[in-house]
Amino acid sequence: MLILVFITGKKNKMEGLLDVASFSTKLQNTLIQYHSIEDDKWRVAKKMKDVTVWRIPSEEFNGYLYKAQGVIDDIFSRVIDHIRPGPWRLDWDRLMTSLDILEHFEENCCVMRYTTAGQLWNIISPREFVDFSYTVGYEEGLLSCGISLDWSEKRTEFVRGYNHPCGWFCVPLKDN
Repeated sequence: MLILVFITGKKNKMEGLLDVASFSTKLQNTLIQYHSIEDDKWRVAKKMKDVTVWRIPSEEFNGYLYKAQGVIDDIFSRVIDHIRPGPWRLDWDRLMTSLDILEHFEENCCVMRYTTAGQLWNIISPREFVDFSYTVGYEEGLLSCGISLDWSEKRTEFVRGYNHPCGWFCVPLKDN
């Protein structure tokens, strides 16, 4: 059994990747900082059968940090393969229409471009995202995190979307 936690935070666009190692470390530390916020500071935003979503006012920007948590009966390497960039991501994410790796830095570190379908008869336009993605070991499991980058190449048929720093903590339950 695994605990799967998703956290998203402040919008932080980057112009480019001058130093991949320091950039990935900064992103990882931002997500760990969000994840380390004491439980009693979070307020339940929504509770469902298998997932609970919390929120907390951000100290960095006008808005909220969100944390969603659920338990999955599987091994973390198989779960994370469906989250990080790769062919399995397209299997379950029905809004995603394409995913391409633009730059590959090392085994678990890349820049990816993905597109999403339009919604409500294209009242919400199709989106294109260019994100830095980094996966690293964390507490006997994995952390897969990402953030949008400013990328000069844009496709005219899409609106450029931006993601805040966000990540998935996929770790075994303590009693397993």
